[in-house]
Amino acid sequence: MIKKVFLIICIVLLFLGLNSVCGTEHSDWEKVTIGGVNFKIPPKYQNGHYVADTYMSSSVFDFSIASLKKRDLQDIYGYESTIDELVSIKEKHIRGHDLVILHSYRGICRHNVTYIFFGINKKIFAISYNGGKLTKNIKKIIMNTPASKISKSKFYKKLNIAQKNYLEVQRYYDEAYAYSEGYRKGVSSNNYKKHDFLNYYLGYRLFTYLSK
Repeated sequence: MIKKVFLIICIVLLFLGLNSVCGTEHSDWEKVTIGGVNFKIPPKYQNGHYVADTYMSSSVFDFSIASLKKRDLQDIYGYESTIDELVSIKEKHIRGHDLVILHSYRGICRHNVTYIFFGINKKIFAISYNGGKLTKNIKKIIMNTPASKISKSKFYKKLNIAQKNYLEVQRYYDEAYAYSEGYRKGVSSNNYKKHDFLNYYLGYRLFTYLSK
């Protein structure tokens, strides 16, 4: 009987101890709100600042969390998924979140940068940070947010469309630049017809892009 009571006491103490540890493990993590979603971040990434719907430390190459609207997704995912410095693209699933992980080495800051794109509720977010691996803290940041309500197929479709639109816009810019360079180098100042054509071409491209 005494042994049984002693065993029960030990189990209760162990349970209380585990609760205490769990309760204090992230007590120094800070809450930040981005795009209407609460994130808990470790001390390493605290004392950052907000720029629109983005929270960041010194720069996006060090740490950032961003809520991405359609145009943001196009510009950021489109760029990050097609740059020459891209090293790898991986897919992963973490507790209700499908992830696309982009790892690159950035010459501008001379270190590895990881971008992670994932859904929360019906929105898409991105986390970027200094490093080439999915760290334990980054996993916890994602795991502590509400699960995605975007299906896996729709999530990847959104990313593919964003990338496609980004590349199309870049092609427009390249074509416009080629025309402007050709005009600058090979068209005389009194050749108004070609000058008018260039203005028409640029206006047409801009209208086509903005009307999508």
